[in-house]
Order: sequence, then C-alpha cells, then structure tokens
Amino acid sequence: MHLNKPKLIGMVFNAISYVAPTYAAKLAWRFFCTPLSGKITNYHAEFLSSAKYKVYQLKDMKLQSYKWGSGPRKVVFMHGWASNSFRWKNYIALLPSDLFTVYAIDAPGHGYSTGSSANLVWFKESLDILIADLGPIDTVVGHSIGGFATTYHLYDAKVKMADQAIIMAAPGEVDDFFTYFNNLIGLNQKLRLAFKLYFKEVIGHEPAYFSASKFAKTIDTPSFIIHDTDDHDAVYSNAERLHANWKNSTLHT
Repeated sequence: MHLNKPKLIGMVFNAISYVAPTYAAKLAWRFFCTPLSGKITNYHAEFLSSAKYKVYQLKDMKLQSYKWGSGPRKVVFMHGWASNSFRWKNYIALLPSDLFTVYAIDAPGHGYSTGSSANLVWFKESLDILIADLGPIDTVVGHSIGGFATTYHLYDAKVKMADQAIIMAAPGEVDDFFTYFNNLIGLNQKLRLAFKLYFKEVIGHEPAYFSASKFAKTIDTPSFIIHDTDDHDAVYSNAERLHANWKNSTLHT
C-alpha cells in the first residue's frame, strides 16, 4: 500500500499517542501551524527592498512591515498562508503613490518576520498591531487566511479603524480545515480528541468558535468579497455564507 508523506507523519503521531497523547497532540499542533513556504527569495527581496520598513513585536516574534507611497489614502494588505507581502506587488503598482500610502505586514513565520509557526489568531494580532499604530485607515485587504484574519480583526476591534474591507478567497470556518487536517494525516480518534483539547488550551477557544460568517453578523464596516467558484482550497460556499451574514457587503463572483 502506498502512503503519502502526510499519512506517514500521521502514523507516527498515532503511534506516539498510545503512550503519550498530550505530546502527540503537541507534535500535531506544531505540524498544523508550520507554513511549508512563504520565506523570502531573491526575487521577492528585490521588490520588498523598495519599501520603507518598520518592525513590530508580537510575543517573542519580530513582525516585518512595509510602506510604499505617501498619498492621503491608507491601504493595508494582509497576505495568506505560506505567502508574504511580495504577493501584493502587482496591486501596489496600480495604486498611484501620490494618492495612496500602502502598508503590508508579514505574519509570524512568513516573509521577513521571525518565528517558525503561525495561526489565525497571530495573523489577526499582526493586523491589530499594524492598524493600531497607523490610526484610522481607508481600506484593509486580506487574502486567504489573511482575509479570515481581517474579518476576525473587524469583529474584535473595540474601535472602528477601517472604513472598508476587501476579502479575497478566504476560508470561513476553522472547524473545516481542522477536520481536513485530521483527515489528511489520518489521526486516530484518541489523538483527534487530544489535539482538539490542546488547540483550546493554546488558543483559548475550540475550533468551532472561529467562524467568519458568525463574526460578520456584528460587523458594520462595508466589505467587498471576491471569490472564485472553482477555488478548491477555500470553497466558494465560504463567500456565500460570509456575504449572507455581512449586512453591508457586496459579493463579486
């Protein structure tokens, strides 16, 4: 029988869980939170070097942020999983520098930011830190988990700091990719339970708490939601649920 790499890793975690379930859950958590790409290449560095830099602190991690332009309208970009701020290059090129000041930040474990792991909460907290420092902004743009983090940021913000949001190809339920991960590596039931308990211990909530469509119900910031019906990483129904619950939103399919 041929087993792929994730299934082989899952078999190791399952074997460990019979004698040390908590330790196996910690190993699964580390694997779950480790981006397999997203670091800077020479190609990325050439563009990113054109920005002005500022470093922020999140726990024991350094967060690299970037700034382009000097215009009056402030736009903040938040990249997705296993990516970095380079992914906004073509968008930034379209925004006249005399009209816009554009900011981006690398999430923990991505780009020039330090750390070896990341999660939705840390993506959201990265946005919190950047936007709090900038003061009110015109637009926040998030792609993939960065879009989910943007929704979470708007939901949790005590003071409204963004006039509008653009959410691109975002997943909608942590429960969905928690289940997907469990199935992908084939965790046994004992380890799935231990993993879920460890998730709550580390994050403070169970996976089901993190629901973009539920968060959206209390957000009044206008949003423009963009999603592809053929997206297999973050399925289109996520956008439909988000739009249905976000009272001041437009869905572009």
